[in-house]
Amino acid sequence: MDFAVGVDIGGGTTRVGLVRDDGHLRARFSFPTPRGGAPQELMTLVERGVDALREYVLPRPGARLHNVVGIALPGIYDRDAGVVRRAVNLPLLEGFEFRSTLEERLRDPVFVETDVIAAAWAQWRALRSASNRSDRFVYISLGTGIGAGVVLEGEIVRHTRGGGGHLGHLLVDSSPDAPICRCGARGCAEAAICAPIDSECANPAGRRASRVAALGRLLLQISHLYAPELIALGGGIIDHDAALVADAAAAFEGLRSVLVPPELKIVSGPMASGDAGVTGAALLAIRIAKRSN
Repeated sequence: MDFAVGVDIGGGTTRVGLVRDDGHLRARFSFPTPRGGAPQELMTLVERGVDALREYVLPRPGARLHNVVGIALPGIYDRDAGVVRRAVNLPLLEGFEFRSTLEERLRDPVFVETDVIAAAWAQWRALRSASNRSDRFVYISLGTGIGAGVVLEGEIVRHTRGGGGHLGHLLVDSSPDAPICRCGARGCAEAAICAPIDSECANPAGRRASRVAALGRLLLQISHLYAPELIALGGGIIDHDAALVADAAAAFEGLRSVLVPPELKIVSGPMASGDAGVTGAALLAIRIAKRSN
């Protein structure tokens, strides 16, 4: 059995997990992510977590632990430089030479990926294991913002600086009173879909209907861009409103054009949002280790 350690560093919680090469999360634990101070405090906690899981697996007969450690990070990560360029929810990491610092501490290679791409890889692997053998896959994470990861023909699609693109900033509302997004544009999917629906919302039913309609339009644009066979939805919004997947799929069906692949299905991500990042980080580390052998 092949294992690797994965780490998902979130704005509030960091998760460390031991993952088998079939995607099974064998052991895990979490700790609050330090929000202030120097990045070195976070590096120390990650180092201790990785070392603890190494000690857990190594005595087990038949277990092989790959030396590559997979890390999932929030924000915009410059893969070539090994530096976090922007992390809105974890600004202490911005400009920090993350990869080289952690490699020095762990004394092993470190593979770093953005959190949503790591999660997309884990969700795709889980769906393939469940007989949804799609070679064209998109994962959309809906939370305080929208993140996306695309897998085509078994490979991750990358755009600027190795990221997965900014699908949350596709236009879904061209009306003059469309909400202004944090990016500065008006009518982005992120602004239309991710605004909270809570007790202070004047018309929660109407707000949710608007969310469903905007998500249907986003799904149509994504289907035109990538011709996927499978789109999975996940993230905090889906965790709190699982029915949104079916409702958005119905809204999409009302818009479906002849250009959309007839086999396209829209489903919930099978893996819990809290597990997908750490699992995907470890699975990608195993993939890198096997390719380098």
